Amino acid sequence: MKGSMEQKKEHMKVNREEIFRLLEEGKKVTREQISDILDRARRKEK
Repeated sequence: MKGSMEQKKEHMKVNREEIFRLLEEGKKVTREQISDILDRARRKEK
């Protein structure tokens, strides 16, 4: 079980980085885009 928690943390870290990268590039990131990024992470977890 501990391994899956570590994987989940890693996916969330990657997604945060992706969101911040988009923001730093000056792109307007919508709630929908952020939601899509997080949904992709959840699918990767499974």
